[in-house]
Amino acid sequence: DPKIFRSELAVRMEQAFLIGLRSHDIEMRARFMTIFDKALSRSTSNRFFKLISEQQWEVLSDSFWLKQIIQLMFGSIDQGTTLHLHEDDFRCLPASKVFGTYAGDARAGEVMLDDSFEGLINAEKVFVSEIGNVKAKDILVPLSDLQHTDDRLAHDVWVAYFPMAWSTLSKDDREDIEQGLVALLTKDMHQRQVDRRPNCVSTLLEGIARARPTCKFPPHVFKFLARNYNAWYVAATFMENMAYHPVIDMATARESNLDALTEVYASLEENDLFYGTWRRRSQFVETNAALSYEQNGIWDEAQSMYEQAQVKARTQSLPYSGGEYMLWEDQWVLCAQKLQQWEVLGDFAKHENINDLYLEAMWRNFEAWNSAEQRDQLDGIIKAVSDAPTPRRMFFQAFMSLLKLHNKTETSQEFARICDENIQLSIKNWHKLPKMITNAHIGLLENFQQLVELHDASVICSSLAQTNAGNLDVKSQELKVLLSTWRDRLPNLWDDINAWQDLVTWRQHIFHLINGTYLNLLPTGQGNATGSSYAYRGYHETAWIINRFAHVARKHQMPEVCINQLSKIYTLPNIEIQEAFLKLREQAKCHYQNRSELNNGLDVINNTNLNYFGQNQKAEFYTLKGMFLSRLDQKGEAHDAFGTALFFDIKLPKAWAEWGRYSDQLFKESPGDLELAGNALSCYLEAAGQYKSAKSRKLLSRILWLLSLDDGDGTLAKNYANFKGETPLWYWVTFIPQLLNNLSRSEGEANIAHEILTKLAKTYPQALHFQLRTSHEDMQVIRRAQQAREQKERAAK
Repeated sequence: DPKIFRSELAVRMEQAFLIGLRSHDIEMRARFMTIFDKALSRSTSNRFFKLISEQQWEVLSDSFWLKQIIQLMFGSIDQGTTLHLHEDDFRCLPASKVFGTYAGDARAGEVMLDDSFEGLINAEKVFVSEIGNVKAKDILVPLSDLQHTDDRLAHDVWVAYFPMAWSTLSKDDREDIEQGLVALLTKDMHQRQVDRRPNCVSTLLEGIARARPTCKFPPHVFKFLARNYNAWYVAATFMENMAYHPVIDMATARESNLDALTEVYASLEENDLFYGTWRRRSQFVETNAALSYEQNGIWDEAQSMYEQAQVKARTQSLPYSGGEYMLWEDQWVLCAQKLQQWEVLGDFAKHENINDLYLEAMWRNFEAWNSAEQRDQLDGIIKAVSDAPTPRRMFFQAFMSLLKLHNKTETSQEFARICDENIQLSIKNWHKLPKMITNAHIGLLENFQQLVELHDASVICSSLAQTNAGNLDVKSQELKVLLSTWRDRLPNLWDDINAWQDLVTWRQHIFHLINGTYLNLLPTGQGNATGSSYAYRGYHETAWIINRFAHVARKHQMPEVCINQLSKIYTLPNIEIQEAFLKLREQAKCHYQNRSELNNGLDVINNTNLNYFGQNQKAEFYTLKGMFLSRLDQKGEAHDAFGTALFFDIKLPKAWAEWGRYSDQLFKESPGDLELAGNALSCYLEAAGQYKSAKSRKLLSRILWLLSLDDGDGTLAKNYANFKGETPLWYWVTFIPQLLNNLSRSEGEANIAHEILTKLAKTYPQALHFQLRTSHEDMQVIRRAQQAREQKERAAK
């Protein structure tokens, strides 16, 4: 009734009417749709504007309300239009072409046709005629009903339909709808769909990204929505396209788009894309150089470059953008974190009032958590940042709760509640990330590990609460089992240095709790007695984890971090001999990497009292001493050091390998002296046989190279023949092609290759068979070609 339609009653009933549009009853829904459809214009642009810009969809915000828009937008299409396949669609071969071969055949007139056959053909013609005359309503009506049953189908329909509808609009209509889209997508109602996959926001954004001509949409709004509604790659693609083909070709618009794009890359931790984008847009040469250093893990140089850039900017010697200055500050902080400059960062965070960074810095300062007054101050900071919870902030909250549990000022239920909330928040954040695993997922995986260890820590606190002087040794042994599990549960060697450092810090906090309980239970005057070593369990674990972290820092080419960490072991009152050995070895290896510190490293070894160490450890020290002396060009002393190392442990592969490298280096300096090559060969053979690991491979390649330099007397081949040790056959498998090739080289090389291949044939026949068969066939081809060439030469004579 037109009178009711325009009345106040209709306005009040609108929300209830919209709910009818999502009825599961198809007939009921169709009746509501028909009424709504009649109230809308037939024009695509007017209908689009009404549904996107003016219609209020809040009442349907908990469902995929684009289904209703899709069905209503289909109403603007002429339902009687005949549909045709797109020229790129798949088509069947017409029957006329298939059977057209017999059209001119004279025998066709003589064929007797049955009446039923004629009827079948006529019926087929009618069917083909009908199927070829498909109207829009034959597709769109069933499709509009089907998409109500499946959100994914509705998503696909919208993503396909929106660009087509967009391309038909005039410029003025597109500008009006662009404003409507921004207003629609910035409404709070979408929060109810934040966990749905797919959701209306991500679907609308994908439609916008695919639209041509390009739809103008604020990049920072796009970035915010992409982060919260799982449209990461849609946003990245849209902004990349905007960077190459800007709709508004102004410097501020381009910078705004690139800022949003780099933030999306940073959130996904797509580091190479982040660095690449900034290196192309940066104005300072220092920015470009610093980012390049960062990509290669040279954090100290990168930090220095950022400081130089900021000094230049402050003196106003060069123009810069606000985004670039913020990059310098953020990346300087990142470099300081990687280089473990937490004291500097603590002062910076306190001065700039950055609570999160201040907490991170204080987290590494163990003394700040000892007194009740300092803990209360940190607890206040944690509560201040907990208004906007993140997994990291909730971890600090959980740790503070653990300390209160340990000090018996809070119940275990409160601690469990905080941990559960952290788990739920972490799962939600995981759900927000792309389905495909990215680097951004790694931080959440690390957080899940910390949550597991928080539970373990609560078990440790429970054990400490039950520990007294009488059962100290029993409780210490119980904890040893759990702490040995922690030793096995470590990040990968190549994982981020901050992930390692954070885990090391967390565990040291727990080890401090263990020390605080156990040492108070020791009888007075017993001190550092060997019999009470179980009471120093926390110190032993601290030394072990510091040594592991120092090793990782050295592998990450961070010698200063390594040395600084190792120096902390000196502050521990009781450590095991093995940890003291590992500490000294890591320290020496750190000095060995820097040519200017070779004398310092040699002093570390010479000043070490070896009486406390075992034979194997003494052998390793003398091996290191030989390596240092070799680099310092003290040949006689180096030779003696390697000999002494093998005196202490004749089965130490490291000593054999390094003595071999030392002899190999001497051979490079005197290529004519095959005795040196023979020494290197013998050492490499001994080391390769004793390593029993992949370290053998690089020695085996060197052995093959040395054998290729043998003289006519077979000096090196005799050295090989005199070797009676173990042959690492599994690692020779890698070199089967080279061994087969050596069969056609000198006699000495051929005999050695034949010997090794024979052993391989007995032990790993499958590994040898394919390569041997291929080589045999190649040899046959070469032999035939040679015979044919010889026959031609004879025929020519």
